[in-house]
Amino acid sequence: MKFFNKRGGISLGVNLIVVLIISIVVLGLGIAFIFNLMDSADKFTGDIDQRTEDELSRILIGQGRKVALHPSAVQLTRGNDESLGVGIMNLLEDDTEFTTEIEFSAAQDETGKQLILDSFDEWFNYFKDPLSIKNQAHESVLIVLEPPKDAISGKYIFNVRVYVGTVQYGNTQKLEVNLK
Repeated sequence: MKFFNKRGGISLGVNLIVVLIISIVVLGLGIAFIFNLMDSADKFTGDIDQRTEDELSRILIGQGRKVALHPSAVQLTRGNDESLGVGIMNLLEDDTEFTTEIEFSAAQDETGKQLILDSFDEWFNYFKDPLSIKNQAHESVLIVLEPPKDAISGKYIFNVRVYVGTVQYGNTQKLEVNLK
């Protein structure tokens, strides 16, 4: 009795090698596709940030303002996010550390009923540590706005303030978010 066929053993080995090679090629193509997709997303985000940076520079330098927010009004659907920028121009005599804070101001749903936000920390992601800016220079703080998926549709207003220590620097910037 023969239990093994030598030709069948070689055939199985060749098929296994072919399947492994095809699997490795498909895996490599999938990884390359994902990296290209992420690279394209980074370039798109960089373009948005550059436009925001250019607009903030125009407002700060062209209009001589201490603090600017761009954009100051946002239309957003739940589950999406938006990048904003706070520009800070140091018009003080020394290099100074600035902090940015966001506070809830008011909200109303689509019918006009007032809403109260108990917590809005999960809405914003931004650099909360002090930012050192040289005298007569300007810097920007990137704010990513991402409302929770269960947020109620309506109009939300937030106050964006910049501080030097405990003293407010510049005017309060109003951020209006129309959430759909």
